[in-house]
Amino acid sequence: MRPSPYPPRAPRGRSLRGALGALLTALATVAALFAATPPAQADTTVCEQFGSTVVQGRYVVQNNRWGTNAPQCVTATDTGFRLSRADGSVPTNGAPKSYPSLFNGCHYTNCSPGTSLPAQLSAISSAPSSISYGYVGDAVYNASYDIWLDPTPRTDGVNRTEIMIWLNKVGPIQPIGSQVGTATVGGRSWQVWSGGNGTNDVLSFV
Repeated sequence: MRPSPYPPRAPRGRSLRGALGALLTALATVAALFAATPPAQADTTVCEQFGSTVVQGRYVVQNNRWGTNAPQCVTATDTGFRLSRADGSVPTNGAPKSYPSLFNGCHYTNCSPGTSLPAQLSAISSAPSSISYGYVGDAVYNASYDIWLDPTPRTDGVNRTEIMIWLNKVGPIQPIGSQVGTATVGGRSWQVWSGGNGTNDVLSFV
């Protein structure tokens, strides 16, 4: 969701138990993003490198093509977005070529309308979530929730810690860092990865 070269990681000194607690709370935050069902709107296609548009009057869909010069377009719909064009490729052992997304909150001062984020984790009691993905099999990618945490309520750049929840991956890719364990969260078994990109910590659940 940002033009940084890698997904961030989780602080090395943090216990897995503490990290999971933050994950559950943060996941609840992201969950609330998909609760509304506003009136239908015409599809909007965005091809600018960092172009974005608003859907449902409260979420931002962004193209976020930061790892390649090849053309890429996202088409925003009244329920989310689809990747309508994605030319070119990058090596699978490095940073991804783009991170198109739908978000609630702020990304480099681009804030979703009426957002209540950033917010303190302690102030979030629940945030149920539901999401639906459609996958293609002839590409290399991951589909994930991306949750950002920081000691200060930042709206203008990269936060200190990123939690990624990989709901699907296709092809020879892996999160930043290395696998440090496994966990059962939400009734599912997850690989837990920890690492960093020089700017952020990243904790990934795959």
